[in-house]
Order: sequence, then C-alpha cells, then structure tokens
Amino acid sequence: FLEVARERPDLLETYASELGRFLGTAMSAHRERTERAIREGRIRPISFETLLLDIVSVCASSLLFDPVLDKMLEMDAESKARFLDARRKEAVELIVGRLEVK
Repeated sequence: FLEVARERPDLLETYASELGRFLGTAMSAHRERTERAIREGRIRPISFETLLLDIVSVCASSLLFDPVLDKMLEMDAESKARFLDARRKEAVELIVGRLEVK
C-alpha cells in the first residue's frame, strides 16, 4: 500500500475519492431508510448520526476492550470467544432496543 502511495499517488487519490463517493451514497440511502422508518412509526425517533454512532460504539467497544479481556481479566481463548460471541448478540439487542417502538 505504501509503495503504491509513493509511486502512484494519483491511484490513492482516485481510490479515496471513489470510496468517499460510495460511502456518501450508502450513508444517504441508510439515512433515507431511517427517516422513512421513523415517519412510518416502525422505529423510535433518532437522528441518523446518533444511530450510526451507537452502532459503531457498540461494535467497536468489544475490540477496544480486547486488552482488558487478555491482561486484566486473564480470559483464556475459549472463554474470550464465548464472551465475544455473546457480546455480538448483545450488540444487536442493544441497537434493536434503542429503536423499538414501545
């Protein structure tokens, strides 16, 4: 990657531009779906930015917590795998609970 960036910075600029355009299109589509679901009463009112931040935070927290599992809690590989699997399921439940109309 670094060699390509050094030798052909134009490719890197094109890649970054295309990636940005793709992500912008994807985010617009997700924002639209979120706003439609709110209008139709299928999910609780929430800004798209807050929802996105909630999703990223819940998912990233397990990765950031990894050193704690290893060093402080001294989890073995099997226990850690079980914990992370349960955490993935819990992440979905947390987000669904945040959106659920009550």
